[in-house]
Amino acid sequence: MREIKFKAWIMPYEMMVEVQRINFDVQTIEVKIGEGDLYEFNFEEIELMRNSGTKDSNGNYIYEHDIIKWYNQETDCSDIGGVFYNDGMFIVRNKFGSVSLREYNTLTEEVETIEKIGNIHEDSQLWGEICG
Repeated sequence: MREIKFKAWIMPYEMMVEVQRINFDVQTIEVKIGEGDLYEFNFEEIELMRNSGTKDSNGNYIYEHDIIKWYNQETDCSDIGGVFYNDGMFIVRNKFGSVSLREYNTLTEEVETIEKIGNIHEDSQLWGEICG
């Protein structure tokens, strides 16, 4: 079974954190910052990102809103795109359109490697260059 994991962008602090607990009843999350205690944030203060279940070539999980880079053998060049959840699946979107993340995992003859290089929150300048 796939491990269910989330990250959250804490908007007031501009900080990306791993989510420890989600309480849907009171609409809060709990996160551990550093080695310290758990901190609680309201849903209005955060943007929640799902784990896609896919790992990049370095063994890092790819989450919604991550920016990934891959080498496309068909075009003999690298490409960069953002990961989003849409219509029940994870997609990779760049300025040329979007395609299912699953295609990058199964079409190994077209794509050799996927590398997570950032996320749209912490690397907004890079994201602006990709979709601009």
